[in-house]
Amino acid sequence: MNHVLVAEDIVKIYGKKVVLNNLSLKIKKGEIFGLLGHNGSGKSTFIRIISGLETQDTGTLSIFGEKANTKSRKRIGVAPQENAVYPLLTCMENLMYFGSLYGVGGKKARGKAENLLEQLGLKDKKDVASALLTN
Repeated sequence: MNHVLVAEDIVKIYGKKVVLNNLSLKIKKGEIFGLLGHNGSGKSTFIRIISGLETQDTGTLSIFGEKANTKSRKRIGVAPQENAVYPLLTCMENLMYFGSLYGVGGKKARGKAENLLEQLGLKDKKDVASALLTN
């Protein structure tokens, strides 16, 4: 069976607090997967590890059959539960920031961001702070 994500014995510790304790799971190709659990159970930490924003202390993680790296992480998507914009940044700044997380920067990022704002009908709001948008 093709697995798009395989986590084996993932451990993450902050100070003396064990946040992930030998987490293992496999996600098959075409499967929709959600993480559920109480506050503090390690869901966000695991998502940050998958996304490359943090590293696990021990254990292995592979994405699309290879050790997790920048290239493999660009092929996954994460849909956060809460609004994922920074309210003090403008629409353009938010798009540029999130593009940079995926290795897209400079003129290429600006072009993609402008195109997206136009498609969404937000071109005239590109310099407005996200907190000020009401619709």
